Amino acid sequence: MVLCVTAGNIAGLDEPWILALCADSHCYAFDATYTEKSNTIHSFEPRSPSNKDKGQPQVLKMVHHQHLAYNAKDICLVNTENSCDIAVAHSDRVVRLYTWCPVDPAASSECYRGKFVILIKWELAGQVNRVDTHQTLKWGTLLVASQPGGAFAVLQRKFEKYKDNLAPTLVYYPPRVGNTRNMEARTWIVGNVRSRQSASRASEKNSFIGTDSSSVLAVCMADGTVIFIDPTADEDMHRVIWCIQLRVRGELFALSKVNLTGGDTDEVCVCAWDGTTFVLNHRKEWFRFPMGQSCQAFTAGWYAVEPGHNEPVFVYTTCEHSLLIYYNLNVKNIVEPSLSGAIVADKELADQIREKMNVVQQMPQALWIPNEYFARQTFMYDFMQFVERRCRNKVHFSGDYHRLYAWSIADLNEFWMAVFDYCGAIDSAVPMDSKPAWFPGCLTSYTENVLRGGQPDDIALYSCRLLPNCIEAVICYLATSSIGAIWSSASPDFGVQSVIQRLDMVKPTVLFAVTRTVYRGKMFDQSEKVRDIVRALVPKPVRVVFIPFLELFHSAITLDGDSVVETPPDGNCTNSRSVQVISGQLYLRCRDQVDGKLRPVINFVPNRVTTIGTSAKWLAVCEERNLKPGSQYSLKHLRSILSTGSPLAPRSFDYVYREIKSDLMLGSISGGTDMIGCCVGCCPLLPVYRGQIQCRLLGMVVESWDERGESHVDRKGELVIARPFPSMPVGFWNDPDDARYHEAYFSKFSHIWSHGDFLELHSETEGLTISGRSDATLNPSGVRFGSAEIYNLIEGLPDVSDSLCVAQSNAEYTDERVILLIKLSNSSVTEGPLPDDVALNIRKAIRSQLSPRFVPSVMLSVSAIPYTLNGKKVELAVRRLFEGHPPEEAFSKESLIDPSVVPLYVKIAQKLYPWS
Repeated sequence: MVLCVTAGNIAGLDEPWILALCADSHCYAFDATYTEKSNTIHSFEPRSPSNKDKGQPQVLKMVHHQHLAYNAKDICLVNTENSCDIAVAHSDRVVRLYTWCPVDPAASSECYRGKFVILIKWELAGQVNRVDTHQTLKWGTLLVASQPGGAFAVLQRKFEKYKDNLAPTLVYYPPRVGNTRNMEARTWIVGNVRSRQSASRASEKNSFIGTDSSSVLAVCMADGTVIFIDPTADEDMHRVIWCIQLRVRGELFALSKVNLTGGDTDEVCVCAWDGTTFVLNHRKEWFRFPMGQSCQAFTAGWYAVEPGHNEPVFVYTTCEHSLLIYYNLNVKNIVEPSLSGAIVADKELADQIREKMNVVQQMPQALWIPNEYFARQTFMYDFMQFVERRCRNKVHFSGDYHRLYAWSIADLNEFWMAVFDYCGAIDSAVPMDSKPAWFPGCLTSYTENVLRGGQPDDIALYSCRLLPNCIEAVICYLATSSIGAIWSSASPDFGVQSVIQRLDMVKPTVLFAVTRTVYRGKMFDQSEKVRDIVRALVPKPVRVVFIPFLELFHSAITLDGDSVVETPPDGNCTNSRSVQVISGQLYLRCRDQVDGKLRPVINFVPNRVTTIGTSAKWLAVCEERNLKPGSQYSLKHLRSILSTGSPLAPRSFDYVYREIKSDLMLGSISGGTDMIGCCVGCCPLLPVYRGQIQCRLLGMVVESWDERGESHVDRKGELVIARPFPSMPVGFWNDPDDARYHEAYFSKFSHIWSHGDFLELHSETEGLTISGRSDATLNPSGVRFGSAEIYNLIEGLPDVSDSLCVAQSNAEYTDERVILLIKLSNSSVTEGPLPDDVALNIRKAIRSQLSPRFVPSVMLSVSAIPYTLNGKKVELAVRRLFEGHPPEEAFSKESLIDPSVVPLYVKIAQKLYPWS
């Protein structure tokens, strides 16, 4: 009975041998060299020797037979510089090392004539079921032997001492595995399982990353336990990487490794007596392959089934003495089956499990609940009453916003007629990307609608002139729109080239500019910049075909951004960054960096300011600097704080209600410059839940879609807007066939607006969370999550001042890994690997509070995190840089707050790219 087989260049020849070790300790060697005579080998299918089909492969030639020491049960190859020795495990707890000695070493053609000679032997404490080698950077090649209960021994030896028969040193490693139920269970081991970069690819680059690029050991036990182990770890708690318990019929008896998916990591294969084979990888993903026959030997590897073409194969020896070879396996990736995944995907299943287990799902705690008096004073409640009267009491909302929302998206025509008093029917059947006509026949003036509230002499706008976000800009903006001209703008922070790239698209005939700007109390002369811009612009006559009036640019940090043409049909749909239009309201415009004082934003609050609009980053910096405006100012008039720019972290919710004011509406809102408004945001009729955006806004059919275009809740997906809305862009500038327009919004899902955010709708609160940009979504090994989830967790740690989390695809774009860059709070380490204690704390936090699969592959310390001029982290540009794009293509330096960070990230990219 054949116990095990192995293959390799045993005798020092170029021809490979296959060794078969039998239960009676007889070892048979076969010449596996491919010849033209045996060209039918490419037709291998699972078959038995009794099969007499014409395509049956030729029987291999036996070239050597030898009886080894008794009780042999496993064999492996041990590569040395001059030969390939074999290590044999015996059932009497002994491991012997043999080398091949030819009869006549000078006669190369007769090298297969010889025998295996024993060099050395080891005696172990427990039964040895498997021996293997394992390559490490730290200790070189290790010879390891399995021991009962998931343990293993390292058989230390020096090759130059073999001939002297010196006694070896035995090092015993008992892994600390809580899942091990039987410490006497038979154990198998396999080494050199590539989980990141193999040791052969380790280079000087890895020293910068600070990671051990050696492979790991895989251990399996007869009871179904599979363990991945790092034998180089200094502490027992770090030695076991992970452990899984498989449910098998009978017992496991074989363990092998194979690069099954074609990437640069290995999969581990374990086989049970009934032929059931489990394939696992270091990410704890697995699938089951039911072979269907009882077997007594198994191996897996890459072999040339066809001449010159290696591929992964499974080899079984059945109890009927048949040799079965499975090839052409075609496994692209490994899908992880899990109960948690099934529960997330199937809400009914989740409800059934909760019911069976008597689990009551707790609602998230509301941080703020509007009282009835407050709610009745709001514009939202007044609009709700207006709709009920308009519909002659055919609809009744009873003060319920979600009923109002459902009505608004069910009948877009009636809703927008109610919103816009110039009622005009909308053809709901018109595809979203065909630009449906809104309110045909209406002639409106934007400026007239903006200024219609109040008396002519009333003050409409105050300006805090710390930056050129000033009152003159608003006046020019309104004057331009009043005559139907196109308005486009660029921040004075932009460099000359960045401004030229934007303005050159629209060929302006009038240029408004400032000569000086003030930043943090310092004056900057802009005169020379303006002169350079004017010199570079080439004026051309304007031929008006259709007159839009507002020109905006995306906030994405690219060199040549798309210019978006907007024509909002009414003042109710306008850009909140210019003039928010609700008749009769007074607005304060101010902006400054937080410099230890709450100026100028909070300084206005005592002057009966009711609403503050700010950014998530501004609130985070206030918390970081331990600012407590609630104890410094009288905030009795403040009723709401609105946050935008990026997802508002849950801890920022805590900070606002703890240190600013407990009785206000904290509204995290999200939309886009290109849509001149928001699609999700706040509502004064709804509670505020920690970390959640309150609701989808009226008339906006916002849904979360998976990659198949199916809507779902309680799962993360792509934020889409499934029905048209009035403030959609008319098109892109200089895009006559709308090719770029469709590519930007409608290429992912046909006729459906794909917004580019990562969204999860919550059924219990009817709120939602945004986890960052979907085009910057982290997707290592098929596990999708947003960078905001990492930021929300780690930026609350005391050692972390700021962070940037990006994905990096490998050279073949078959997998990606997560790179986490940390700006430390107080440390002398500015660039390079993180201090061990900081890295350990971050890993523990992510493992315990998010998921072990979210733990970044690489964590580095950096001196600065790149931000755009509008305060957003630069994720996509850094990812492009890390994936091999030149810096001049990845970054637009003019759009960065601090362009000096680019060389730092170029240096990091050179260390990290490529990876495999």
